[in-house]
Amino acid sequence: MIGRKAHYVNCRAKFGGGLGYGIARGGTHSDEYGEDALIIAMDFSDRHIPYPVCDITQRLRAYGIKASVLVLRKGKGIKAEQHFVKVEFKLEEDERERIERSKLLIFHHGNVARHIIYKQIYFLKLFDKPSIVICQCPIDYEDLAREGVDTKYVRPLPEKRLTKGRVVGIITGVIRGHITPLRSTEEIKRIVFVESGEEKAIETAPEIEEGMEVTYTATGTAGTVEEVVEFWGAKYARINDLYYRTSTLMPLSAKTEKN
Repeated sequence: MIGRKAHYVNCRAKFGGGLGYGIARGGTHSDEYGEDALIIAMDFSDRHIPYPVCDITQRLRAYGIKASVLVLRKGKGIKAEQHFVKVEFKLEEDERERIERSKLLIFHHGNVARHIIYKQIYFLKLFDKPSIVICQCPIDYEDLAREGVDTKYVRPLPEKRLTKGRVVGIITGVIRGHITPLRSTEEIKRIVFVESGEEKAIETAPEIEEGMEVTYTATGTAGTVEEVVEFWGAKYARINDLYYRTSTLMPLSAKTEKN
């Protein structure tokens, strides 16, 4: 029993305790019956965040979310002094099959933004699934969309979109070796419940029209709205080469009339 619900977990298929660790390593996975989400961690190293994986999983199960865990055999990155070494990230066939069976993916990443973006492109090219990104470094939906990753709040143009799946949530400031802040797991829980339909998202969006000057509140990006379109039952405004969900925008001025 975890919280008020019973969880049936096959833990674990493989033990990968490496030198100096008493925890799961690459190749380990634990499956929960009736899974709501699959938590995916990279192979652990000093570049990534081993402690929060089990910490967050246990809290999500206490909220009633049925969470499985998969620790990949790759993804531990390289040390700073090895920056010149080219490393190719690639899933094993059994890992691909396991991820394909999941409804929602929760990725634990590290503290290097370009690695996070590269891996999300790789994963979401393969899997047409919603995903949540957990990491230490600051990163925004805009950063992912500029590189072709589809997200819930900022979308690349159709011709520049590289992924089938999309990012529906980003949780930053999760530091390796430290207890995860409660607000972070509360936000993960909220996103999982919204994506599963158990909870309704509450969004308020200003009236945005073509020609208005607006700003994206998360990063301060400003521009003129070129068009307003609808995706997934929500409105998006095109500013330069990206589409922004109108609930994330703040008007700076009234509509500018075209000559």
